[in-house]
Amino acid sequence: IDGVSMGGRYALEIGFGMADRFGAVGSLQPAIRESEADDFAARAEAARDTHGKQAIQLVTSSGDSFREATEALSAALKKRGVSHRLLLTDGPHDYIWNRGPGAIEMLMFHERVLRGLDPV
Repeated sequence: IDGVSMGGRYALEIGFGMADRFGAVGSLQPAIRESEADDFAARAEAARDTHGKQAIQLVTSSGDSFREATEALSAALKKRGVSHRLLLTDGPHDYIWNRGPGAIEMLMFHERVLRGLDPV
C-alpha cells in the first residue's frame, strides 16, 4: 500500500493497522504532524511485533511542507528499531513531483519488494 500527502497518511494508518494484509508500506510526503511521529512509529512497531517485518519507505522532498514531520517519523522508527528507508529528493509538494521523482521512487520500492529483493 502507498499514498501521497493525505493518501500517504492513510497508507501509514491502514498499512500498519492491517499488517497481516500489507507486507509493504510506502508513503510520499505524508500529511502528518511532528507531534504524531511517535504514535505512527508505535503502530509500526506493534505491526512488526505482531505480524513480522514490513518493508517501509518514506519519501519527502526539499520543499515539502511535511518534510520535518516525515523526518521526525523516520527518527521515531529508528529509535524503536523499526527497519525503514527515508528518501529526500529535490522538489516541492506538488503534482509534478508526485508524478515524477516521487512516483518513480515508490514504483522502484514496490518492484524490489515484489521481487523479493532488499527494498533499500
